[in-house]
Amino acid sequence: MAVPNAQVSVHPETGENLSAVPVHKRIRAAIESAFAESRAFPFSMSDSILSWIGSNKDATIPSGLLDGIQNEIYRHIAAGDSTVEQRLRDDVRVSSCIAKGIGFFHHAAYELDDERLLSRRIVMIKEPKGVPALYYDGDTTAVMHI
Repeated sequence: MAVPNAQVSVHPETGENLSAVPVHKRIRAAIESAFAESRAFPFSMSDSILSWIGSNKDATIPSGLLDGIQNEIYRHIAAGDSTVEQRLRDDVRVSSCIAKGIGFFHHAAYELDDERLLSRRIVMIKEPKGVPALYYDGDTTAVMHI
């Protein structure tokens, strides 16, 4: 089944044709494109959220705990442009997805109990319009990259 608007295999900065390039390099180019197009939402794990989860395993993380991380994400994407930052804050759909993603990663990190995750930067990436995953070229689909 063909997916409309499949990702073009062209490097976002150099314009290099990537069709003959190894897939891991094409995925890296897709990640670079996500950052360039403000579709990448980086954050670090929060000790306070992990502690809260330890005491309240089955409850929803309060938005007050998530706000600081969300604000850092918005500032990173906006890069000093207050209009962009406010547009991100006002987009309820994006804000909701970011909050759910932050919560999901923190719950997973708590359950895995792996200290290495606490020092890692996590990046959530919104798919390009019309593409079903982080990277898709008709032959290869990547939903995550580690």
